[in-house]
Amino acid sequence: MVQSKPADSHSFAFRGWGVRVWNNYDLFDAEVRKAAREATRYHINLLDLHDGAVPPGIGWVELFAQYRHVQALRDKSSLTYKGTVIPERERETYRQKFRDLCAFVKSQGLRIHVWYHVLRDLPEEWLIAEPTISRLEGRRLWQVIGSMLEDLFTGVPEIDALVVTAGGTTAYPTRDQSSVTPGERLRAVYQCVYEACRRHRKQFIIRETGDTPSECDTFLYAIGPLPPEIQIMVKNVQKDWCHLTAPVNPTLQRLGGKTILLETDLYGEHWGRSALPLARPGYVFELVRSWLPLKAAGAVGRIMVQEEADGVETSIFSSPGTANLHAFGKVLAAPGTTFQQAGTWLPEFDELDRGLWYEWAAQFGNRRGKVSPCLVSALETTPLVCLYTLYLAGAYFQDRSFFPGIETFEKSIWPTFARKSKQIDLDVLLWEKDEAMRIAERSLEDLQRAAPTMDPQAVEVFTQFFDHAKDIAAAFRSLVELCAGRVKPETLRTTCRDANDLATRIEILRGPEFYGRLPERLRELSAYVQDQTAEHREHADDAPPAEQEPTGP
Repeated sequence: MVQSKPADSHSFAFRGWGVRVWNNYDLFDAEVRKAAREATRYHINLLDLHDGAVPPGIGWVELFAQYRHVQALRDKSSLTYKGTVIPERERETYRQKFRDLCAFVKSQGLRIHVWYHVLRDLPEEWLIAEPTISRLEGRRLWQVIGSMLEDLFTGVPEIDALVVTAGGTTAYPTRDQSSVTPGERLRAVYQCVYEACRRHRKQFIIRETGDTPSECDTFLYAIGPLPPEIQIMVKNVQKDWCHLTAPVNPTLQRLGGKTILLETDLYGEHWGRSALPLARPGYVFELVRSWLPLKAAGAVGRIMVQEEADGVETSIFSSPGTANLHAFGKVLAAPGTTFQQAGTWLPEFDELDRGLWYEWAAQFGNRRGKVSPCLVSALETTPLVCLYTLYLAGAYFQDRSFFPGIETFEKSIWPTFARKSKQIDLDVLLWEKDEAMRIAERSLEDLQRAAPTMDPQAVEVFTQFFDHAKDIAAAFRSLVELCAGRVKPETLRTTCRDANDLATRIEILRGPEFYGRLPERLRELSAYVQDQTAEHREHADDAPPAEQEPTGP
């Protein structure tokens, strides 16, 4: 049972979801509409629309820009972005689609925030005619960026806020030599964008992405004197969400006096990968509650990101990840909410966690709202499945939740294995992957026990997730064996054969695009490790024998 107390703690005025789809506008449009229809159910009042959806990955500002202050572009009937020529009529088609999409989002009573990577997606014709564009300064900077933003705000008046990513801003303005420091240039860009937003009564949000201490210092210098109504959007962890758990972003402690908007990932896997099930409402509850002392204006959780087709359902709304959405929205909307259940002997956190689980699972129960405990048992182990699959004894052992390719293998996978194998027996490292498969199998059994009380479609969808999880864990087990085969070449032939057989089986069952082309990557790694190991042995055989010290008189 859920009991709501009067909120005696800070409430979050802005409660959002962030949606990013790269280079696929139709999928982006479908996911945003789906999110807009589901938002109220999860206490969400804004959608954060990332850019890069329009092929070949250009931004909303560039899509609407008429470039009135750039002579080289004003009369062009087509422009070239990242090697792709886009005629004006095609740009207008996308503009109208985006206008229609924003009108729909607004009709659902939601705020609209859109992203802008300043000077990232410039037309090639501009760079050819004016190669020093990255040195825009002074009045011309304000004219060019100001007019581009005016085109966007005029074309899509439904927009409520503009989110500028610091990383995108610093990459281009600082690539040429200039008399000003990176911090000064960044501040000038922010001030320019702020003035354009203020003229059109739009909220200006600056998103911090500093990965190194120097980048963080530059960012903090740039935002120092900016007006307090500018919101600063900060990730809850530093860099990307590659890890299931990570330390708090240290930048949060250096933003005294600023209005903060938190950003997190509601899948818990980097970039919203949805091939693996990951539901952990208790973690999300604890995370949001930890933000209360920050007095943040609100928070945005990423719900869907897609980089390439992988043959797997990508929407969080048809995955166990909706448990995270439930916890996120509920706690943002009512930070003072507590949960009670029969069995008060349970520790408080267990009560809270279990309360969230059963509240969420009720949507899959029978008509009387009764929930099978087996459904919760099946899904609450998903963090362990991810941990044992994607990590090696707690160390990073993946390519941002993709199966790694050859380059990643050499740079991080092999060094990680070499380090861990010196500390931990190979059998233990393989046990992790086997345990991931065993847990997934037990979850499948629990799902079948819960099936009589569930919607058949939900049973089918959740079953698919755990079937995928077993295949992915098997592939990472094969990866560990390939690493071991590099050390013991006598076992490598069998290991590579088994890896290729696994790749073929997965390809037949799931298709060649599964989990970022996993079958192809596994075959490539198998061939690469075999060739490299054979070459190393040949060099060793050709080397002159080492001189041996005398062993006797």
